[in-house]
Amino acid sequence: GLVEEQYKFEVVFRNSPIGIAMVGLELDFMNVNPAFATMFGYKSRELIGKKVFFITHPGSHNQDYYVRDTLIEGKTDYIELEEKFMHKNGKEILALLIVSLIRDEDNNPMYFLAIVYDITEKKKFRDQ
Repeated sequence: GLVEEQYKFEVVFRNSPIGIAMVGLELDFMNVNPAFATMFGYKSRELIGKKVFFITHPGSHNQDYYVRDTLIEGKTDYIELEEKFMHKNGKEILALLIVSLIRDEDNNPMYFLAIVYDITEKKKFRDQ
């Protein structure tokens, strides 16, 4: 039933090695999994309630608005892009970001689901 499905999702969410975040329509973190928080040097509770700009590189802020607006307008089902973030220690992180918009039964936007994968080291290796 529904409770079992919610439990399965929670297990996947908590244990995924890939960063997952649920982001509100105003770009605030509703929930983040441990892999997401650890990638940026935080605990999950330190990010929940904060705006995505708390960890995105200042040069990425316009891109965040573009992703939000494009998905809400229904121009595409998801967006995949590389984005710069900032680790708690000040180090830049380059990540692959895949964002989709979760809608309710009446097609009203509810929140964004963001999958984030750190590609900083891969990019360094590729650029050598």
